[in-house]
Amino acid sequence: MELRTLRYFLAVCEEENLSKAAARLYLTEPTLSRQIHDLEKELGSLLFVRGKKIVLTPEGKILRKRAEEMLFLEKKTEDEVKSKDEALVGNITIGAAETDAVRQIGKAMLKLEKEHPGLSLSLVSGDVEDILDKLDSGIYDFALICGPADSKHYGYLRLPHKDIISVLMRKDDHLARKEFVEAKDLVDQPLILSRQQIDSGIIENILQTKISALHIAARFNLLNNAALLVSEGMGYCPSFDNLINVEGTELTFRPFKPLVEVEANLIWKKNADLSKAARLLLESLRKE
Repeated sequence: MELRTLRYFLAVCEEENLSKAAARLYLTEPTLSRQIHDLEKELGSLLFVRGKKIVLTPEGKILRKRAEEMLFLEKKTEDEVKSKDEALVGNITIGAAETDAVRQIGKAMLKLEKEHPGLSLSLVSGDVEDILDKLDSGIYDFALICGPADSKHYGYLRLPHKDIISVLMRKDDHLARKEFVEAKDLVDQPLILSRQQIDSGIIENILQTKISALHIAARFNLLNNAALLVSEGMGYCPSFDNLINVEGTELTFRPFKPLVEVEANLIWKKNADLSKAARLLLESLRKE
């Protein structure tokens, strides 16, 4: 399987039309069709359902994800090999959870970019499961996670930052009259939770109640969307209290009692051969 063929395959995925993909690649349609057919034959799987609009099969979706990763790694490897100490260039890719610790990454990168204008940062948001999958496959140089690091599989740097989990609610809610929220206040209430909060067990630990016994009114992966649901009175959303600006809105935060703090860790694959640019960022953060 050649990278060139994967580029052809991705062009068809993006255009959803063989003729348009062929024109984009400066190929004839029969030539592109033959290349895709040969790829399917090599893999022993049908990749597309042909019609007016080309649709990926389940096998095609898997290949698309892996092909994008492979071509990304090709470009990343090329940049790293070409980089030289006297003119350091390259992109540092970090998969990051939603945390205010991103500010520390930004400060460190700002200093580095002044010394090495050829450096750049790609910061990709996502939940922990997706982030770790891409870190393990080499797509990301680092992952910025909230909570303890798995030191068995990852190297890590604990950042001098802690996020506080509070409860996002409407200002006119009866719990907003309290200075703090206790676990008993939320056990029977509608909750708006992220997949990570559910899967990690952190909400179970805070509320001392099994997830199956809680009233989960909605699930989310973007906090801004969750805030809109809270605004409509759909439920309460436990989240870091510094990610949403509630000033001038109908929303407010109330901290838990006792206070719930979460550490932030920058992690990387153990024994990974980090790029020069990635090593430089790590050294800069260690000095902070």
